[in-house]
Amino acid sequence: MFNISMKIIHYQSLSGFCKKGCLFLGFFFFILLSSCGGGEASSQPDLSAIPHAEALPSTELSEADKKKLQNAIGKQVESINMTDLQNMLSASTDKLYVYAFWHTACKACLSNIENLKEISTKVGPDRMQVITLNSGETAKKVNLTVRAENIAFETYQLKIKTDNWNTLLDENWDGSLPAIFLVNKTEDIFLKYYKPMNVSELNAIIQTLII
Repeated sequence: MFNISMKIIHYQSLSGFCKKGCLFLGFFFFILLSSCGGGEASSQPDLSAIPHAEALPSTELSEADKKKLQNAIGKQVESINMTDLQNMLSASTDKLYVYAFWHTACKACLSNIENLKEISTKVGPDRMQVITLNSGETAKKVNLTVRAENIAFETYQLKIKTDNWNTLLDENWDGSLPAIFLVNKTEDIFLKYYKPMNVSELNAIIQTLII
């Protein structure tokens, strides 16, 4: 009799434990299914398509670079030959025309153009016009540099077919760069400089020609 009672008590204890265990497991699976959305669309965004952080650029474009890109949209450099350039020089009348010859690898050339930007802003287009001439590089390379350097002046790619092209403009010019021509046929001005110049030196020359 005693053994039967103990078995009943033991069975009831196991039965209670099983019920509690089943409730606990049921609650656990309910939470798990809830977090997974129960087969429906999850409320959490799918991040699988987003690149890893190390694949993203560390910095964005600077404001200066953004401005360069905006100013360069659609800009294409036209190609001209030596005859075109000679005609252009002959037609440079009524105001001072500044012809800046340059090459993409010539830092002094690009520095001269940068100085001309500063001067032309102060002088104004009515009294001075700047034209830049790239000497013999590919149109693609010239366009890339014009955009990268934000050269907003009227710019041409000079097609060179002879080694002595420079002597067609000045028999004493060996073709070295940078070179700047200052022209105003109305005032009989035709000055040539074959050297880099800082902004003060260049401005002093220009001011004497536009007064």
